[in-house]
Amino acid sequence: MKINIITTLTALLLSAMAFGQQALWGRAAVVSPQINDNKTVTFRIVLLRPSKCK
Repeated sequence: MKINIITTLTALLLSAMAFGQQALWGRAAVVSPQINDNKTVTFRIVLLRPSKCK
């Protein structure tokens, strides 16, 4: 019984992680981190409701 619960929880966790990696609702996929030619790294995040960006 314990193995069934652990297997089910693992399957749910893995499916949620796979779903979280997809571009949803027509948005472009975010490529992050991006390694640049000048050996710098750019991290990108997507905000659902951005109000201000500096």
